[in-house]
Amino acid sequence: AISLLASSRLFFQTAGMSSTENWRPRVGSRVKLQGLQGREADLNGRIGRVVNSLDKKTGCIGVRVLSTFLDTKVKGIVDVKPLNLADDPPTFLDGFEVVDSGDATLGRVSVATKDFRAGDLILVERPTFIYDSQTGYSGMMDSYMEVSEGDREKVLDMYCPAISEVQGEAAHATDPISIKARQTRDRLILLEHHWELYIRQKPHRIEALSLETAKRIIGIIDVNAHSYSLETPSGIVATSSSRSKECLALFARGSKVEHACAPNLTYSTEDGKLQYMASRAIAKGDRLSISYQTDSWDLPRSQRQEFLKLNKDFTCGCQRCLGPDECNPYFVSCTICKNTKAVAFAYGDESNIRCISCQSTVYSASILPQQEMEQTFLLELEHAEYYLRSGRFMREGPIFITRMISLQNAMAKKLHPLHWMHPEGYRLMSSMGASFARMRIHQGDKIRPPSSAVIGFLYLSTISLLYQARWIKRAGSIVYRNVELKDAVKDASCHLFPEQPSLQDIQIVADELCSQANLATPVAEMAHSLFHAGQDWILAGHAPQAAQLYESFQSLFERWNRLGDENREW
Repeated sequence: AISLLASSRLFFQTAGMSSTENWRPRVGSRVKLQGLQGREADLNGRIGRVVNSLDKKTGCIGVRVLSTFLDTKVKGIVDVKPLNLADDPPTFLDGFEVVDSGDATLGRVSVATKDFRAGDLILVERPTFIYDSQTGYSGMMDSYMEVSEGDREKVLDMYCPAISEVQGEAAHATDPISIKARQTRDRLILLEHHWELYIRQKPHRIEALSLETAKRIIGIIDVNAHSYSLETPSGIVATSSSRSKECLALFARGSKVEHACAPNLTYSTEDGKLQYMASRAIAKGDRLSISYQTDSWDLPRSQRQEFLKLNKDFTCGCQRCLGPDECNPYFVSCTICKNTKAVAFAYGDESNIRCISCQSTVYSASILPQQEMEQTFLLELEHAEYYLRSGRFMREGPIFITRMISLQNAMAKKLHPLHWMHPEGYRLMSSMGASFARMRIHQGDKIRPPSSAVIGFLYLSTISLLYQARWIKRAGSIVYRNVELKDAVKDASCHLFPEQPSLQDIQIVADELCSQANLATPVAEMAHSLFHAGQDWILAGHAPQAAQLYESFQSLFERWNRLGDENREW
């Protein structure tokens, strides 16, 4: 028996579709599986998503199903029915309105026009403008001129950052902002050259496409565009497995939704449309938000804001950024609490550091020792990342993993359990353990049950991913207001990493996670860690335990499966 889990593609023969003769399952639509025969696992009633269209010769379609174990040697007949044709994403759906916030800095915001539950669709919209970046500036100008005049007005109605002149010290400064400004200046010089050539060849377009308009379009794309998979000639949106053409797209409605570091929406561009889904309950009148940076949820405020300033040209002022920097706690000595190891957070910026217990202000100098220690840990993590990416850690063998465990335990002793560096270490150790295990398997260590060396590496990867998931759940419970920060600080504990993780060690962490499976948490990050932890657990010969883990988080995986690749590939 082979485990076929979240990303697996199952091929089923269609039968008995008389009730929906005119319905043809298309890629992206959700289906319910019924009438299974000859299978050990019961898939009746399971929800799947079509990933391969109907093959007329074989009568089979491909369906992706969550948390499934089945015997692939037995061919079953399945009656595939549409889950609910009314539930299939419509051509257009709009559940919000764009209003003026009254704040000159913030500008327009999107607010919900009714209440939504987690998982509800809020917006479905076709792109107004699509740009294949591989076609260069001339392709961008062609794409703009090929849309209707009304759509061009919608594009130009979007936010465009001001273009600042690079002068004085900024012309030679080495800070990221100055470097970005010089890069923008050079891009605009190159754009001007391409624009002159373009207008020379197509002079009739100069009225609708002035140089200033071309510059504005570039700025709008930089800060508003979504990644987008271009449709194939057959009309089916290509997926990553079919090597789709990745483009950039602007949406008249969707591109006006603001950023937040703890957003209440996730998005997908499957089926050729932008789809916004509620990641948690949203009340009528609430401001809607997505994350403009899908891989930085667990980073401290300074790093999140640096990314946004460099890539989107704004300083984030979301609720999370204005509050305590929950992923970056400090151990300090508080004279009010008379606690030599009090926990403090920066509120709004690094100059406003307060003790979480008494809310008294802490002198900035008191966090300098920890900041120096963080720099040391960060250099070691970057060193390990370099060794991992280059493959050099393979030469040193398990000795390198021993050094990583020592580093992780040093951070556990010196940094608070909510500190953002912990999941960075877990991620690296998981990658190393999984790499060593798969190298041994590739070299011929394919006996069943696996050898003790392979099991040891897989245990290391599994428990690292579960530790990472536990950290995400703790931090997520604070961000999504399930737990007050003050209470979370008291309850958080950072256990030392076992030098030789055992099955019992893994089971303890898994049981703890399963007992809190219903708490709100970042979907993509949590599901990614749990899914790969289960995969390594299965390879180590413990499929029943992995199945229990997957079953506990089935609703999380179903929501993960509905996300587009932009969110899922975290």
